[in-house]
Amino acid sequence: MLWVDVFFFFKQKTAYEIKECDWSSDVCSSDLLTTKEIHISQSENSSKDPKIFLNPDLLLLVILIFLYVSAEISFSSWIVDYLYKVRSFSLKSASIMLTVFWGLVMFGRFIASFAVDRIGYMRSLMITVCLAVITFSAGIIPGKFFSYLLPLTGFFFALIFPTVTALAAKIFPDNKHKVFSFLFFFAGLGGLVGPWVVGYSANWLGIAIGFPMIIFFIIGTLVILIVLKARLHL
Repeated sequence: MLWVDVFFFFKQKTAYEIKECDWSSDVCSSDLLTTKEIHISQSENSSKDPKIFLNPDLLLLVILIFLYVSAEISFSSWIVDYLYKVRSFSLKSASIMLTVFWGLVMFGRFIASFAVDRIGYMRSLMITVCLAVITFSAGIIPGKFFSYLLPLTGFFFALIFPTVTALAAKIFPDNKHKVFSFLFFFAGLGGLVGPWVVGYSANWLGIAIGFPMIIFFIIGTLVILIVLKARLHL
């Protein structure tokens, strides 16, 4: 009967979608077998490449994402303290600036979802990191007026993490799971180390000097990106 055929097709399709997290495919039982074989083949190929973690391009991506996350989390961890103690913002106003920063990160990622594929991964990264350097540098110029530029850095930060991840998937299509695990570990490490470095610097030299040191993380991200671009000829 027709409804029985539809039921079994839907059952196979749903089981596949849940297992593979693919909600857009049209699949029958033969498709399931083929897809399973492909995934097994990819897994076997990945397991035969134990030196993937020593790949120079991957190590550059790791340093890149470490420096970027160090900058982002350091920024969000210390901007309120910096604006309150150095730029004479009220705690409420400084907190609003942090909220604006994260709002621009969210908005920037929404915009990036449409723009990156058209512009290209590497070109998008180069543009946004350069703009992040400019806006942060302008924001730490003495004077309360320039401080209002600091949250704008979040808009340019927004694209970096997802685009680096997409670039890694493009460079290492057969080792994505290992590569992502490696990248995300060092991203987390950057989120741990970055704020500590800024906090230690602020404790030693004062927040007026400690917070602006975030610029070194951003410039470091740009330098690694330039080296990676030269290696990949993108």
